[in-house]
Amino acid sequence: MNQKIMIFFCVFTLLFLTACNQSDHESPKHRNSNPAAESQDGGEEEAKNQNTGALPDESAPKDGTQTDDMDDDSELEYNVQPVRDENADWKDITTITQMQITVTDKKNTELQNISYSYDLSYEPAAFTGKVLLEDVNFDGSDDILLDLGRYGNQGVKYYACYLWNPAAKQYEEIPEFQEIRNPVLNSADQEILSSWRNSADSYGYAKYRWENGTLQMTARISVDYDIETMEAQMTEERLENKQMVRTDADKETIQKEWQPDTAMWAGDMAGKILYEE
Repeated sequence: MNQKIMIFFCVFTLLFLTACNQSDHESPKHRNSNPAAESQDGGEEEAKNQNTGALPDESAPKDGTQTDDMDDDSELEYNVQPVRDENADWKDITTITQMQITVTDKKNTELQNISYSYDLSYEPAAFTGKVLLEDVNFDGSDDILLDLGRYGNQGVKYYACYLWNPAAKQYEEIPEFQEIRNPVLNSADQEILSSWRNSADSYGYAKYRWENGTLQMTARISVDYDIETMEAQMTEERLENKQMVRTDADKETIQKEWQPDTAMWAGDMAGKILYEE
C-alpha cells in the first residue's frame, strides 16, 4: 500500500513539474519572437523620433534664396517699339515721335510701360532712336538710356535716362541727366564726365556724381585759349555748400588732375542696345 502511494506521489510530482515548465515557455505570447522584425520596428521608431519635419524640398534653392522675390534686373525683358507720326506717308527715323518700352519679368508679367515723347521742336543730327541698357549710377543694375541725337553747331549729344529702383521694381526718369552734355561714364571713379565746346577757342569740362540718389555736378573747369599766343588759361570750380566756387588751383594742377586732352573725354555711352534704326 505504502509502495503504491509513493509511486503515485512521484508520478504526480513529475506531471506537475512538466506542466510548470511548459507554462514558462508559452507565457510571453505578446512579444515579437522575430529578431529581424524587432530590429526593423526599432529602427522605424528611431527614424520617427529623429525626423522632426517634412522631407527637404529638392526644388528649393540650396542657398535659401527665393527666386520669385529676387531683385536681379537681369531677369527683366524689354519690348521696345517706336511710335511714328500718324500723318507721315513714310516710316523712317524722322517720323518717330515716341518710344514705347514695355518691361516684363521672367514670367512675362508686365511690370511697367514707359512712354518717352521726343522734343519735336528741334531736329537733331545723327538721331537713330537708339535705346540701350547701361549701369548709369554704378549700383550693379541696368538703367535705360535713350539717345536723343546731337544738337547745335557743336553737335552736343544728349540722353534721356531712367534709373532702375529695385525696391519699387520700377524705372524712374531722371530729368537732370538729360542736361549733361556728351556724357561718358567713368566707372573707376563712379562719376559721369561731360565735355563741350563753347567756341573754337573755349572748352568746358565737368564731373557729376550721385549723392544720396541725386545727380550733382561736383566740379568743372574752363579752358580758354588766347587767339594770338594759343596759350591756354584754365580755371576750376568745385561744389561747396550747394554752390560752385572757384578754386585757386593753377594751370599745372588742373592739367594734371583733369587731363582734358586725353581720349577719356571723347567717348560715348556704351551698353546693350535694345533698339536702333
